[in-house]
Amino acid sequence: MKVYKCIKCNNRTHQNDSICAVCRINIPQMFEELIDLIKRDNGRKYQLPKILERS
Repeated sequence: MKVYKCIKCNNRTHQNDSICAVCRINIPQMFEELIDLIKRDNGRKYQLPKILERS
């Protein structure tokens, strides 16, 4: 199999159209949007849900 470089992020890929799987499903864009939303909503405190342990 021939190795290509992704045209969006320059990662190595084996896809014939030169777009890696990560860029194909838009993970970098979703990450940027998440960071932007967190920066805009800095007044809110984020908490992880409490996990109840059964004994």
